[in-house]
Amino acid sequence: MNKRYWPLIVAPALLLGCTERQQDAAEDFEDATESAMAAEMRDFRAGMKNTMAEADEELAELEARAEAVGEEVDEEWAQAVNGLREERREFARNWEQMEAASEAEWRETRTQMSQQWNEFEAGLTQARLEAAETREEFQAEYSEEMAELDREWEALKARADSAGDEMQAEYREEMRDLEAQRKALAADWERFEDASAEEWEEMQASLSAQLSKFAKYMRAAGRDIERAFDPEGDLS
Repeated sequence: MNKRYWPLIVAPALLLGCTERQQDAAEDFEDATESAMAAEMRDFRAGMKNTMAEADEELAELEARAEAVGEEVDEEWAQAVNGLREERREFARNWEQMEAASEAEWRETRTQMSQQWNEFEAGLTQARLEAAETREEFQAEYSEEMAELDREWEALKARADSAGDEMQAEYREEMRDLEAQRKALAADWERFEDASAEEWEEMQASLSAQLSKFAKYMRAAGRDIERAFDPEGDLS
């Protein structure tokens, strides 16, 4: 064969080889992405099932307490507990739909489920704090919850501080608002510790609501910031 024609034969062959390698690489990447997504779905579901089991035990304890008190139970608190049971049922129905979600639907469904659970969890925290019958019990419950929120807050600040200037500017006001809420909680808690025996019962409901509100907003901000780092991800 005339060597002048070799490039006409060899070049297409090389291009074909490159195309095949590129296709193989793309398929490998797609397989790896699907595998990572499957692992993410599995881990989220497993973690949420443990969280749901713990919350179900807590809600059952609150319902048992309401039943034990009987007619003397605070009507507003009892209604809040009943509302939590309805929220939990609705979450269970949505959970069944998420279990059947495809990988393409997964991230949006996960975000919606996380938001819904955040609302339920905040209400459960408030109901538990308001259920404390003694000052000492309330102080112990509140201090434990606040310690957990402080750990989450420090982690959130570190995550936000590690962002670039543009992202920090986007969330700076939100972080300032959360910091102001946290300081207000600390100030109200100091007043509670100095409160008289009559005053603490009046402060119990407001402190419980404020802490629940802070927890809800802080965790929502955490999801927003995490999505800014990874638009395809979400904070569970």
